[in-house]
Amino acid sequence: MSESWLLPQLLGGSAVLVSTALVFNTVLTFAGALLLALLAAKVVGSPRLAKLILLAPWARVLWDVLRGAAPGAYVLSEHAGSKGELGSFQLGLGASAPAVPFVHARVEMQAGGERYGYSVGDMFGHWLFRHVGAAPLWLALALLAAVSAALLVVRWRHALGWRLRLSRAAAQAIRVEMVRVGGRRVQLITSSLEELGPFTSGVLQPRVWLPASLQGSQRAAVLEHELGHVRDWDVLSFGIAGLLADLFWFVPGARYLERCLHERAEEAADASAVARGIPRAALAESILAHAAAPLPGAPPARMTGGSAARLRRRLLALATSRRQSWVWRGLRCLLALAITLGVFRSVFLGYV
Repeated sequence: MSESWLLPQLLGGSAVLVSTALVFNTVLTFAGALLLALLAAKVVGSPRLAKLILLAPWARVLWDVLRGAAPGAYVLSEHAGSKGELGSFQLGLGASAPAVPFVHARVEMQAGGERYGYSVGDMFGHWLFRHVGAAPLWLALALLAAVSAALLVVRWRHALGWRLRLSRAAAQAIRVEMVRVGGRRVQLITSSLEELGPFTSGVLQPRVWLPASLQGSQRAAVLEHELGHVRDWDVLSFGIAGLLADLFWFVPGARYLERCLHERAEEAADASAVARGIPRAALAESILAHAAAPLPGAPPARMTGGSAARLRRRLLALATSRRQSWVWRGLRCLLALAITLGVFRSVFLGYV
C-alpha cells in the first residue's frame, strides 16, 4: 500500500486519480466544513472567537489535502482505474463522546473480495479516467494549477506595489509615534494622503495609518479600532485567508468565507474599542464619516471596507449590544466549540 501522505502518492502510478479525487473531495469537504463553521460562528456570539472558528474550514481542507488519499483507499489499490464490483453508501448524523456532533457521509467499494475506502472524488475520478482518459484529466488539473499560480502572482505584485506606495507615504508623514501593543512596537503614522483613509498594515512591525484630518474623539475612536486589529493579528489572518482563497479559487464559498472573516474582524475591532472606553456613538460616527468619504486609493482592508449591508450590520451590532450572563455566554461557547470540533470529526463523502 502506498504511503499515507500526498507527495509520495503523487509520485506513484495513480497520481492523476489521486489528484482528481482530491479536487472533488476538497470542494465537498470545504462546503460541509463551511456550513458547520458558519453555524458555530453564529452560535458563539463573540466576533473575536468567530474569527478563529471561521479559519476551521481551511484547517480541515489543508489537513485533508496534505494527507492525500487515506491508507486503504481504492484509488491506491491495484484496482485503481478499474470499475469496482460493489459499492455502499452510509449516512449518519449524531454525536460522539464527548458530545461532539458529526456528519458521517461515506462511501465504500469492494473489489477482489476486499473492501476499500472510497469517496465521491474517487467515483468522479474513475468515471472520468475510464471515459475521458488520463491526458485530458492532466490538462484540466494543469489549468486549475495555472489559474491558482496566476492569482498568487497577481496578489504578490499587488502587495509589492502597496509596499512601495506605503514606503513613499511614510517618508511624507506629518507625524510618527510609537506605542507598544501586545509585545510589538506599533508605528502610528499621521498621513497627509487623505485618500488612503485609516487602516492597519504590517504583521511583525505593524503600522496604523491615520489621516491628518482626524481630530478629537473621532481620532481616538479610529485609533482604538485599528489597534484592535493589531492585537488580534488581523493583517496576518487576512493574508492567510486571501492566499488560500486564491490557491483554492475553484472551491465555492472560499471568497464568501474571506468576506465573513473580514466582517467579524471589523466587529471585533469595534468591540475592542468600546471595551477600552470609546463611546459607541463616537465610534459609529467615525465609521459613517469614513464610509461616506470617497477613498479611491484606500486599501481594501480598512476600517469601513465592505458593502452597505455589512456596514449596516456593524452599526446595528454597535447600537443593540446587550450584556449577557457569564453562564449563558459559557454555554454558547461550549456549543460552538462542539460544533467546531465537528468540522474535523465529520466525513463529507471523502475519506474516513
